[in-house]
Amino acid sequence: MNERFYAWWVLGLALTGLCLWGAFYTASQPDESVTAPLALSMAVPSAADQALLANGGQGEKGLAVLAAQPLRSGRWGQFERGQLRPDSDLRRRFDQLLAQRTTQAWSDMRNTVQALAMHDLSPEGVQAVVQIWDNYLNLLIWDETMQNQLDLKALTADQWIVSRLDFFRQARSLLGPEWAQAFFAEDQAQLEQLARGLQDQRGSSGLRDQSSSTPSP
Repeated sequence: MNERFYAWWVLGLALTGLCLWGAFYTASQPDESVTAPLALSMAVPSAADQALLANGGQGEKGLAVLAAQPLRSGRWGQFERGQLRPDSDLRRRFDQLLAQRTTQAWSDMRNTVQALAMHDLSPEGVQAVVQIWDNYLNLLIWDETMQNQLDLKALTADQWIVSRLDFFRQARSLLGPEWAQAFFAEDQAQLEQLARGLQDQRGSSGLRDQSSSTPSP
């Protein structure tokens, strides 16, 4: 999965949604009660640290560099009686680690996730985290494949909404309903708000057109 796509994907649900709102729903105002999408919060590594990460972040020093990067929003999730429970914090941590990736192969990135988790979790916890990582990465790769088949610049609002609904369906398939809900409930709620805004605007436009075409008595 290339870095340009990942950068688009991470910000897509936030920035693309806002752009579409401005382009297609100028007559509507967004609901301020809706929480902003999940956002990354990270510091930029130093040049020396970036060089270590570019070489795969291997060894104790490389892992220390990754571990030292502030993960201000996101943990390894919540555990109840030793079982990993669906939680959006894990997505935040995955996204931040993905954003820090430079030229690491995906297999090396998986090893990094596993090694970092081993510092904090039991073997069972590490196994659970890595399994969700694998499923999440498969979802991102699937989404990249789908997006590569689309002309993003030519997408209408309806087509973009449909593509995102397909993404959420695939998330439920790959992650399972509970994990998909934990990871993407906020994003899906915002998408549904955009869809309702478009529908409401079309309804208002239709009423105006009907009114203007009605002859005066």
